[in-house]
Amino acid sequence: MEKFNRTYGHYPKYQVADAGYGSYNNYLYCEEHGMEKHMKFPMYKKATTDES
Repeated sequence: MEKFNRTYGHYPKYQVADAGYGSYNNYLYCEEHGMEKHMKFPMYKKATTDES
């Protein structure tokens, strides 16, 4: 993201990242830099799948 910012002069509104980047610190980073938070957290599938 820092390279993107240096190149274009701003942070992207939407970042592209897989679930491996869905951490609390990365969510905070996005919040601090005005980016939307659409990254899934690592256990998203397990947490959202009904395995009853």
